[in-house]
Amino acid sequence: MHRICLAIALAAMATAAMAQATGWMIQDKVSPLDGAKSYMAAVQSNEMLTDRWGHPLKATVGFICNSQGLSAAVVLPDFVESHMGLLDVAWKVDDGAVQQERWGATKLGGVVQGQVALTMLRTWSSAKRLVMRVQDRHGIEDVTFDIGGANVVYDTIASRGCG
Repeated sequence: MHRICLAIALAAMATAAMAQATGWMIQDKVSPLDGAKSYMAAVQSNEMLTDRWGHPLKATVGFICNSQGLSAAVVLPDFVESHMGLLDVAWKVDDGAVQQERWGATKLGGVVQGQVALTMLRTWSSAKRLVMRVQDRHGIEDVTFDIGGANVVYDTIASRGCG
């Protein structure tokens, strides 16, 4: 359930007008109900993909730090092809080595949590460009993101003890 909520939160965030100068969309909230804090940061892809009706939409990648810890997610406009609840994800930053990982699958993307997400964000924090490869029902999708400014996201999340 947490994975689905994370994907929905990132997708909703991508449509909100919270863009920062770096291209990251930041949402730093305190719940008026119980004072719970949450920090979300997301960036949209450079390319347009298509949803199941053929509408062009962008992919979103981002991080959420809240009382449940740290999660990272990629959200695509169309259903992904998972294998037993797992999604094969390949990614690299700038001219770095390709990382092959298995993320937990949601209907529209994948999620990693905890130390794996924190280590990934630490790697991204000094990069300018991220390339991800995932498979949706259209086949393999290669998606690029401008992630300059991820160091600010990393510093904020690290200072809050998420991970």
